[in-house]
Amino acid sequence: WMLLLVLQFALVRYVCTFGIPRDCKEHQDPVKLMETFQYLLFPGFVLAVFTGMHWPDRFQYVFTFSRREPRAFVFLLFYFGFGVLWGSLDLIPGLTQFSLTQVSAAFMVPLVVLAAGSLAVVAWHMWTAARHNSKGGFFAYMLSRAFMLAFYATYMLIKLHNEDSIEFHFHHYAFGYIVASLAEFNHPISLLLLAGGTAVFVQGLAA
Repeated sequence: WMLLLVLQFALVRYVCTFGIPRDCKEHQDPVKLMETFQYLLFPGFVLAVFTGMHWPDRFQYVFTFSRREPRAFVFLLFYFGFGVLWGSLDLIPGLTQFSLTQVSAAFMVPLVVLAAGSLAVVAWHMWTAARHNSKGGFFAYMLSRAFMLAFYATYMLIKLHNEDSIEFHFHHYAFGYIVASLAEFNHPISLLLLAGGTAVFVQGLAA
């Protein structure tokens, strides 16, 4: 799992040499690079625990390479492809200035689409968690994700309280990380969410 995070990081950095995305950070000094890896590997390990990747049966479900159930091929293709695809969205003129923090009428359509899709995925995972877990298990699932959401929401509250003195941008890596944390189920929807969300998380840190 940790190797996949590093490989996605390397892929995003390679794609950056072609100007994808256009605001990609230039080569970092070793200290800054280690700081970035700190934000990548430690939260990445927590994400693996949240999504059950440390359990043998879960890991085997995701990384099955058999012809009858080629889930690993689908996961890897979607994982590596989605990171590049997300960065390529910056090349679309209408989406260059799109932000999750600054709500603008010009970006209302993509924002509504993103919000609707996110709500649908969250609702499905909540329903699945309630259906397949005990009350205690469902409570633990919801509370742990709510704590993570509250942690990042605190940044927004601080920004609103100090709007004139603090400049804050809700980075898409946090969005990817939060939605990926939901994907702990052995189901194609959860598999794709884990791949896509994790890809966005790594891409946001690397680019």
